[in-house]
Amino acid sequence: MTLKVDLSSFAKGIYFVELESEKSIVNRKLILE
Repeated sequence: MTLKVDLSSFAKGIYFVELESEKSIVNRKLILE
């Protein structure tokens, strides 16, 4: 599965993203430069 998200309106910095499905939860650190 591929998910595209437009992050152009977000400020530069470090974000933590949590993706949840029926079977699992995935946490990722996202760095916008």
